[in-house]
Amino acid sequence: KVKAVMAAVDKAADATGRKLMYAFNITGDIGEMRRNHDLVVAAGGTAVMVSILSIGLTGLAELNRYSEVPIHGHRNQWGMLTRSPMLGIEFTAWQKLCRLAGADHLHVNGLNSK
Repeated sequence: KVKAVMAAVDKAADATGRKLMYAFNITGDIGEMRRNHDLVVAAGGTAVMVSILSIGLTGLAELNRYSEVPIHGHRNQWGMLTRSPMLGIEFTAWQKLCRLAGADHLHVNGLNSK
């Protein structure tokens, strides 16, 4: 999949003169994330993505120490932290923790989570 996507990215870059940033999802355990990161970088990829709630802030911090490209943090599973006013954490606080742990940019929802 990385080869196919990077071929399309490179073709578009040749046509436009600009290479877009595509974040490949490398979510997994630490070893798997490192292997997938290396595969993306070797193919000329410009970014990686992880599901922060799946790998945790410690996993994100470890990937940050290793990564050669920007890390996009996806917030899937976020709903379970915000559906009840008696539980969870505000996104303002959560995004600061994610940024401190190493996310270069974060996935966010639209208006009213749509």
